[in-house]
Amino acid sequence: MISPRFFVPAAVAVLFVACPQPAFAQDAVGAQSAKAADVMATTLPLSIENGAHIAILGGTLMERMQAHGWFEGMLFARFAAQQPMVRTLAWPGDELTVQPRPEKYADMHGQLAEVKADVVLAGYGFNESFAGAAGVAKFEADLAAFIAGLRAHRYNGKSAPAIVLISPIAHENLGNPNLPDGRESNARLRIYTEAMERVAKRERVGFVDVFTPSFAAMEARKNAAEKKEALTFNGIHLTDAGYRQFGEMHFRGLFSETSTTVCRFE
Repeated sequence: MISPRFFVPAAVAVLFVACPQPAFAQDAVGAQSAKAADVMATTLPLSIENGAHIAILGGTLMERMQAHGWFEGMLFARFAAQQPMVRTLAWPGDELTVQPRPEKYADMHGQLAEVKADVVLAGYGFNESFAGAAGVAKFEADLAAFIAGLRAHRYNGKSAPAIVLISPIAHENLGNPNLPDGRESNARLRIYTEAMERVAKRERVGFVDVFTPSFAAMEARKNAAEKKEALTFNGIHLTDAGYRQFGEMHFRGLFSETSTTVCRFE
């Protein structure tokens, strides 16, 4: 269920190459010249076909799902008959336009082709949000180019992938004087979540807002009369309990239903 990763012994030096302009930036040109009929909209609730290959892209939030398999468990339980395959290609710190990798490591498109992606779940926006309101226009343009780049490829050899954008989660206030309280972060994250939704509607791809329900869950925990387990260990990175709730939010947003076979929470 958990996707394999590649580990390099500490004694081996690895050269990481920054990629400020990944291949998808150039692919947007080719995608824009495609016939309108070739651009298929992704609608929610998402349909899972038999043997669907689902690829997860994004930064730390999406990458750490490998170690907390709640979402995959819900997916496999609900769609056991379809036998989907999930591969995590997310990487800590990734942004839409900055994706450092070891030298000679395949780019995003090469990895998606390797796993024959039918569906791409892409979670970005957190790192980009540090650019603030001034960076929203660029973020929207980069996101549109990212979508166009995905649509320019047939990773499964037959059709462009279904695409769903996943928003960032909220920043939790842990009440720790040594950590930010999240107010400034949440103001930025809300703006970028709204930008993702605009782009998704304009480009006719799926969109799952996990910022709004995660913010509500975090506020409820903070204001509860009885102390409840925090959803993050530092305000921005989820605990296992946090990934359990994130998995449910993610699942509900994709399929418009609540998982009943793996876990329930209040």
